[in-house]
Amino acid sequence: MKEVFKTFLSLIILIIISALGYSAWIINKGEFSSQYLEKFINDRFKSDNFYTSISDPSIKFDKEEKRIVVKGSKFEIYTVKDEKVSEFDSLKIHIKIIPLITKRKLITNKLELDNGEINLPEVFSKKLLVNSIQLKGNLIDDKKININSLSASINKDFYKGSAEIDLINLSAQGKLTKLERKKIFQGFDLKSEDMKFFVNKEEFNIEGNAILGNINIFLKGKKNFVNKKEFVSKYNLSGEIDEKGIEESFNLKVDPYLKGKIKFEADYFIQEDNKQKIVTKNDLKNTELDFQIIDLTKDKDIDAKANISYLFFDNKLSEIRVDEYKEGNNELNGAIVFSKEFKFFKNLDLNLLKDDKKLSVKIIKGKKDSKLILNADSFDFSKVSNNYLSNDNNKKSFFTDLQPLTIDLKAKEVLLSEKSIFDVEALINYNNKSLNKVDLKAKFDNNKIFNVGFVRKNNVNQLNLDGDYFDFSETLKETFLEKNKEDSFLKKFQPLKINLKAKEILVGEEKYIYDVNGELKYEKELFKEVSLNAKLNDQKNFDLNIKPKKDSRELVINSNDAGLFLKTFDINKSGNEGELVLHGNYDDSKETHPLNASVTIRDMRLVKAPTLAKILNLASIGIVSTLSGEGILINKLKSEFILDDGILNLKKYEAYGPDVGFSNQGFIYLRKDEIDLEGAIIPMLTLNKIFGSIPVLGKILTNERKGIWSFIYTIKGNLEEPDVKVDPIKTITPGFIQKFFSVFKKDEEDKENKEN
Repeated sequence: MKEVFKTFLSLIILIIISALGYSAWIINKGEFSSQYLEKFINDRFKSDNFYTSISDPSIKFDKEEKRIVVKGSKFEIYTVKDEKVSEFDSLKIHIKIIPLITKRKLITNKLELDNGEINLPEVFSKKLLVNSIQLKGNLIDDKKININSLSASINKDFYKGSAEIDLINLSAQGKLTKLERKKIFQGFDLKSEDMKFFVNKEEFNIEGNAILGNINIFLKGKKNFVNKKEFVSKYNLSGEIDEKGIEESFNLKVDPYLKGKIKFEADYFIQEDNKQKIVTKNDLKNTELDFQIIDLTKDKDIDAKANISYLFFDNKLSEIRVDEYKEGNNELNGAIVFSKEFKFFKNLDLNLLKDDKKLSVKIIKGKKDSKLILNADSFDFSKVSNNYLSNDNNKKSFFTDLQPLTIDLKAKEVLLSEKSIFDVEALINYNNKSLNKVDLKAKFDNNKIFNVGFVRKNNVNQLNLDGDYFDFSETLKETFLEKNKEDSFLKKFQPLKINLKAKEILVGEEKYIYDVNGELKYEKELFKEVSLNAKLNDQKNFDLNIKPKKDSRELVINSNDAGLFLKTFDINKSGNEGELVLHGNYDDSKETHPLNASVTIRDMRLVKAPTLAKILNLASIGIVSTLSGEGILINKLKSEFILDDGILNLKKYEAYGPDVGFSNQGFIYLRKDEIDLEGAIIPMLTLNKIFGSIPVLGKILTNERKGIWSFIYTIKGNLEEPDVKVDPIKTITPGFIQKFFSVFKKDEEDKENKEN
């Protein structure tokens, strides 16, 4: 009986539609409207959960397509609780006329909706503004509706494809051949020409290849309609991204810290509280990393993996979590917190394990200043100081965006250039792209403690060095023998006043000075002023002073142990005892600042002097054995030289003692460690005989004799092991003897003056 009733009802409907269609065909207007038609349409769309309302419906016959077009305005859909879920300005239903007449079937093959909105809060967070929806296919069926062609323009998005709707299970599946979603993620558009979808009462699923912004991805997504506690939506993405894509996607500039492509797999979650989360797995083999602040670098083609989570709130990036980073023996985890109140980021907390050594970095930003806390087993500060703490105001660095910045550093070991210091505690203030203040306490590898204090001032910066020990060997070498390096600490922070106090200072290989007190001023790459005194051992000492003059500087050095002073500063290794006085003048009007100086040494002994021993041995002067004993006494040594651009021009070098006298001149190339000298040596026994006979001396000085035998020598080659040659054929000229005589005479006059 039920089936008979359904057949009868269908027949009545077909008759009504046919009659209405025929009426529309024959009436001159070409269309027909009636209040019964409105009721008929609303009844047709009514279901257990929804009902509809339409205004001014009409029927029109399309002669060309041979179909009936039912259209109306203000088409609305309500729930049974009278809640409006959608409304459209117009509705068009296209019904095939042939099946209606011949088979008594109501076949709708096209549906059009224009200018409306859909409001389903349990499905969509916001109302959908619909420009148009168009469906083509078998739209009237008890079990399935096949939509051969669908197109929809919703908000600024566009959808085109096909679908199959299961009316029994209330589900649908299909394929989108054209998908355009505007600003779907971080301002990026999503486009696809191959996207499959499935939807039912509980969830919506989508899968296919797409382009997000400029990034090719494979997308797999799920939207929950019922179980929203876990997530509202979840999307699985995979693809490749580089530093440009990261900057465009997250408004986060990572160059120069990260370069190259990253292969990623990502899960994108949207939560009920408007929070979003992206969990990624990243292959960094083709990526270069350069995070020198945490001593983490990686070259291309080195395997590395990273699991990173991105958290969003109100579509803004709020936090990046490095859940895990693994590359060889290097591991990293941490988090970066963002806030609209702060540029780039608010807080940073990273933990690095490198070769079993731990390093933690924390950055806390305030509205007025920032704080960087570094705790480490080992930390390479040389890269940080060169690249981030440069005194170059034009150079932008990592710290530039954090200033004013206080750095709190605690480390078991800190690498500075090629050397390390230990048990480091430091507070560093950085502002205006430069260091402003440093307070540092640490130990050297010999467990000796030192303190460093630096303060930047308007006129002259101040550096205080106070400690048990300092190593100045490289600084002295650079200052006097080499050209100043561009990254020299002194050069970076000049003009600089240095207050120095140290129990012990290394000045060369295993060479020390003690109880050092000094004040130094470094300006325009020069030590302009120096006042320094120190001990060479418990009893012996020296002092060094530099005083500025117009276009020059005066240098004075005094020591009560000439031999020990020369040994300590690696000038001569053979001297013992004696007194030294040096007077010199730096010519600052010239670019190389040459030093013109004279040195006087009295009562110094030469012990184990290998070069002198060779000369004496080759000259067959029988005092070589004295060198290995108490040494050869030099009563007086007088030297004049010019030190210019690493070359020592020995203009005059004369010395005498009871056993021997000698003189030489030439060049010593300090940077090349090469020597080129020529000199003469004479046994003092011969001179003593000459002084014993004034007439003979007179004849020599007036060149009435041919002279007496002497030995001319040359010293050439490597400074440590030179080639020594002696020529015994030449004779001493009267001029040479006169030079020696003048030395003796002056010495005797000085002795007489002291006695008187």
